Amino acid sequence: MTQAVIHTQLRLMAAYPDTLIARKCGPQVAERAAALALRALQAGKPGDEEYLDQLGELDFWLRSDANCRNPGTTADLIAAGLFVVLRDGLVSPPFR
Repeated sequence: MTQAVIHTQLRLMAAYPDTLIARKCGPQVAERAAALALRALQAGKPGDEEYLDQLGELDFWLRSDANCRNPGTTADLIAAGLFVVLRDGLVSPPFR
């Protein structure tokens, strides 16, 4: 499930540049984040080596610059979606 959540976040980031990044760093930086997310998506499927390499580069870039490039708006949408599917019983939490 973790891979699916990450892949969904990449798809959202690639299609809709994150507005928190845009507010904090400017629209060009938000567009750059979207381009890096798209690059990861185009590198292959979740689990493929090139996909993971590009995902790592995106993660490093997002965390650089004192974490100012945090895709918070996209993360909020992912969290809201996860809440709904958990609440409605469409997925189960991964209890140990």
